[in-house]
Parts: sequence; structure tokens; C-alpha cells
Amino acid sequence: MSWKKKIVIEVLYWKECPSWELALERVNKAAEELKKEGKDVEVVLEEIKTDEEASAKKFPGSPTILVNGKDIDEEGAKQNPVGLTCRVYYINGKYLPLPPYEFIRERILLLASH
Repeated sequence: MSWKKKIVIEVLYWKECPSWELALERVNKAAEELKKEGKDVEVVLEEIKTDEEASAKKFPGSPTILVNGKDIDEEGAKQNPVGLTCRVYYINGKYLPLPPYEFIRERILLLASH
């Protein structure tokens, strides 16, 4: 498969949520691995500070990870309220405060190939 375009991974977070820092660590680890494989990857960290920002971005809670503008768990995002809150992921039958590393890496590759 040919990878021509840049992969932009955005981590949107609300600072009151304790899960965003570990999510960022996992995203950075995946990004570093992908860079070693020759892919052009950029990680962008964005703090959501107000209800207005949350509304404008349709922010389904913290942490939210976007790959080239698409949520890594679009179905899950629809289940979370928009606003300054902690997000819940439902993965493999479990509710989690953030996705496992393998899920993040797999979704980055999947979404980047579209």
C-alpha cells in the first residue's frame, strides 16, 4: 500500500480528565513507530477549555483522538455527550476511559489509508 499523504493525529482533551495524558503517550508511541516505518506523521494536542469550544468541535469528551479529522471510535463518540467531560470507550465488550495502545495504532493505520 502506498502512503503518500501526511497522517495528522489530533488529541483533544479537557484538562480535568485524568485519562488524556496516557492517551497522548499512547498516540506518541504509535506515531514514533509509524515514523520509523517511513510514514509522515504529526501529533497535535488541543485543549478544549470552554463549553462553547466543546460545542463548536462536537467534542464527545476527553480524550478524543482524531486521525485526519476522523474519530478513531466514531460509533463510541455518538454515545458520549458533547461537552467538558471524560469520554468513555466501549471496546471488546468493556467500558474504558481510553483505548488500548493496539486499538489506537490499528485505527490510525485504518483511517490513514482512506
